[in-house]
Amino acid sequence: MILYIAPLLLAATMSIAVTIYLGRGPASPGLRPFRFGMMAVAGWNLGYLLSILTGAPYKYIIITLIHVFIVSVAPLFAHFAIGYAGLEDRLRRYTWFFRVLPALAIFINALHLTRSDKRAF
Repeated sequence: MILYIAPLLLAATMSIAVTIYLGRGPASPGLRPFRFGMMAVAGWNLGYLLSILTGAPYKYIIITLIHVFIVSVAPLFAHFAIGYAGLEDRLRRYTWFFRVLPALAIFINALHLTRSDKRAF
């Protein structure tokens, strides 16, 4: 079990370290979404680590919270790519999509989890 926990802890630590290191430098295009994406990855790793270490009653809650981080990663990195490419000014009217998509995915997942069998956890 330690062979599975150590890489998760290392990945989360590295994501947090990269986020802190990037916060010290000058602002550049796409930096904020990249930092938020790295924190989402760290939350995903730490949440998954907690879901491995905890028992059945708390596993459902942790898995539900992990989903917030999971659905945030892809839109944040897409927002980073658009900002890094310098296209954010042209696509500014569509950036609402990057905020709505994770919220929509969380809502759909909550509907799915309330209707599915919770005994699987």
